Amino acid sequence: MLKEELESLIGQQVTGDQYDLINHVYMWHPADFSKQSIANLWKMGGQEIFKELTSAADHMCELETHISQLKQQLGNAKANYDSIKAGYMNNAQD
Repeated sequence: MLKEELESLIGQQVTGDQYDLINHVYMWHPADFSKQSIANLWKMGGQEIFKELTSAADHMCELETHISQLKQQLGNAKANYDSIKAGYMNNAQD
């Protein structure tokens, strides 16, 4: 969500740090909040609510990073496996 879009939804301006906090929760929290839900949460409790939600968002972000790394490792291992297997198949045909 863009900063301007958020500010339009909540009817006030936020600082860069506040926006970063809100956007982090919006992007990563496992509840998968809608833009309107994020705006409603801000209107209800401001920055304090988002500070409480940050740990879950952080954890999900870390898990996503870990999953991406594991997928990359799996892809590399598969490519290595296929390369070795292809080498043996080519040698067997010679």
